[in-house]
Amino acid sequence: MKIALIAAIGKNGELGLNGDLPWKIPEDLKYFRTMTEGNVLVMGRKTFESIKKPLRNRTVIVVTTKQNYDIEIPGYQVMNTIGEVMEYCYKNNVSNLYVAGGGEMYKNFLAIADLMYLTRVDAEFEADTYFPIGEIEGGRLWRSVTTLPQTDLNSEYTYRFEVYER
Repeated sequence: MKIALIAAIGKNGELGLNGDLPWKIPEDLKYFRTMTEGNVLVMGRKTFESIKKPLRNRTVIVVTTKQNYDIEIPGYQVMNTIGEVMEYCYKNNVSNLYVAGGGEMYKNFLAIADLMYLTRVDAEFEADTYFPIGEIEGGRLWRSVTTLPQTDLNSEYTYRFEVYER
């Protein structure tokens, strides 16, 4: 099984503010959909609650420490630990597991991830949630394998799609 972190981050690793993205980049959302469709996606409860709509064509696992947390969306499951997520993946022969946030989920999966798909937004933002960017900036464990320029030249922000592997 391949484990991939997928995130859009600002210059300083900014992920979000008050449960929302600090930017609006439709091409990044398309990239996210393209990369994760047909796969298993895991996210924390706060990230799930911030999305506000079902993500189709994916199995979505929401991790929360809240007991008896319930989601009534087909294809969504609730688990309480990373261990439960890994057990589910191995029992179901999951080929690709995508970690979609938030900050704590990225920290929890970083040590066992094989790949990172990062949309790097070339701006600084106010944020209350951050990606553990220090882990990749030293370059010891991760190497950049692909960088693609932004696809929407009319975007308010400059950005690029980067892929890293361990």
